[in-house]
Amino acid sequence: MSDRLTKLILITIALGLWANAGVTIVRPTSAAAVDDLCASSLQTMADALKHIQSGDCANLKLCER
Repeated sequence: MSDRLTKLILITIALGLWANAGVTIVRPTSAAAVDDLCASSLQTMADALKHIQSGDCANLKLCER
């Protein structure tokens, strides 16, 4: 009985992994969402660099001259 249960659990796990891979292939992540995330991150970095350049930043070690 233990051998059958182990095989059943392993088969269930394998099917779940294949299902996860299949969903990614059938319904890929939207490229627009990734572009929005990148644009947002770039804007945040640009703002942080402006604060560092002006000397108006929270981290004093970065703003020391």
